[in-house]
Amino acid sequence: MTRWFDQMNQELTDYQQQAADLTWRGMIGVATGPTHLLAIRRNRWREWKCKEAISFPESDLDDQHRRMIYILCRGPRYTDRSITKNLKLRGHLGWLYETTRVCLRGIGCLRSEPDLDLLMRENRDPETRLSVWQGLRDTIGPKSRNTFETLIALENQAARASGYSDIGQCWREELEIPHLIKVADDLFSQIAPFYQLLHAFVRYRLGQFYGERLIPLVEPIPAHLLGNMWSSAWDGMMDIVSPVDLGLDAAVRRLFPTAEDMLKSAEDYYASLGLPRMTKRFWEKSFYSVSNNSQPTSCHGTAANLFKPGDVRMLLCTRINWEDFYVVHHEMGHIQYFMAYDEKPMIFQDGANSAVQETIGDAIMLAVASPEHLFATGILNNTSPETEMTLMLMLALNKIPQLAYGLILDKWRWDIMASKVDADSYNELWWKYRLEYQGVRPPVPRYRNSLDPMSKFHVADTTPYIRYFLSGFLQFQFLDVMCTDESKPARPLHKCDLYGNKVAGEKLRSLMENGLEKPWNEALGEFSNGKYITVSAEPLLKYFSPLVRYLEEQLNNQGIPIGW
Repeated sequence: MTRWFDQMNQELTDYQQQAADLTWRGMIGVATGPTHLLAIRRNRWREWKCKEAISFPESDLDDQHRRMIYILCRGPRYTDRSITKNLKLRGHLGWLYETTRVCLRGIGCLRSEPDLDLLMRENRDPETRLSVWQGLRDTIGPKSRNTFETLIALENQAARASGYSDIGQCWREELEIPHLIKVADDLFSQIAPFYQLLHAFVRYRLGQFYGERLIPLVEPIPAHLLGNMWSSAWDGMMDIVSPVDLGLDAAVRRLFPTAEDMLKSAEDYYASLGLPRMTKRFWEKSFYSVSNNSQPTSCHGTAANLFKPGDVRMLLCTRINWEDFYVVHHEMGHIQYFMAYDEKPMIFQDGANSAVQETIGDAIMLAVASPEHLFATGILNNTSPETEMTLMLMLALNKIPQLAYGLILDKWRWDIMASKVDADSYNELWWKYRLEYQGVRPPVPRYRNSLDPMSKFHVADTTPYIRYFLSGFLQFQFLDVMCTDESKPARPLHKCDLYGNKVAGEKLRSLMENGLEKPWNEALGEFSNGKYITVSAEPLLKYFSPLVRYLEEQLNNQGIPIGW
């Protein structure tokens, strides 16, 4: 019995290494040849292994073996033909996303990431922003709609072949959270009052800047005027929302003039916790500087595990600014996770679930972004109450709208996967949810043949998104656990800097070393010494409580209406 599991893990290692190598070469624009042959071989191998595993007497299996079988055999079932067609459809959507350009007079033709995203963060002209916003959606949406619809039907067929109601149920199963849809709705309901305060404050400031013709005081906010290309993070318009300029971009450029400098800074923070530094292979093979002569196929920030000793990498078309200072810390969190569980059997070499995998880097970045640490590194020049509140507002503008967006994106896809909406109403449903949850509207009429969510990488890449919603809560729980020190007086959570805290680092290492071996809530319970066994909104609300009070005062004093 043990020999079977050892052999299975060895064979899986070979497949993982081959797949990771093909994926990496594809991302950096190196020809890979046909990828479907490996996928077919792996799918046949998995089918055979699962048939063998089903025949094992239950009494001969221990808990670890049962979990290995569960992880190996869960998910959709494909035929050779369906897996080939699936890869072709996915490849077409990815190609459309990566090759789509929006051409602007006097500027040139720009790709979505990083070019259009940066323009939407920095340009304040409403007409230019509208041209970019509409141009991307009108270019990519109609061309991708039929492929998207066909892919969902194919995925549903594979899911039902494995006993699921639809592919959305498969996606949700990976999180191992019973009744996930209800859990997600309940979590959002707890932070919705905070979101509405933030929305009202931002709408008021935008109205002051653009005028009430563009931003009426009691209506939804036009999506092209909110921070980034997707209205998912609003910190890109801090200069409009707050009169205080923290100067973070300028400070990052001054202190870390190259991409390698930013990476070394992130590495130093993790190392101060007692976690390992990046490997030699990381520095040799990562792709983080872009020139006119050298651009990867994809510019979406990615951490890669090649499943070979020390072979971890990062891909990022790095810009020297605060946003990418965050991204390198986030992606390095993935890499720390890869290195922590690399001695586990291959079937367990993954995060406790995808939400926990996304949490590590963001939890660390919350500590990096503490006023004390930013002052110590020279990014902030003071820690006055005004500076602290401005910093907290900036973090809220980044994180709280993403919770709404993260919930909407997968609720929309789940409804499509469950056949609750016909194809002609895909885009209508999207904007229904944007209005209901976010108070955001399209700036121009949208049409039945539009597919506006395709402007988002994760839709084109067919990557589930609810992980980011859940991670938005979990990162504050992780910060709370790592910042708890019974031997010292309690401090506000937003003031917690973990630099040099090896006790916190050991807690984190212990959780990461588990990989996928334990159910995520069991791993969370051990990590938190029983304080948390599920996702909780409480630490997030505790972290932002000073900002909530500030916003309530501002809205009350100035008579600013809430809602849309």
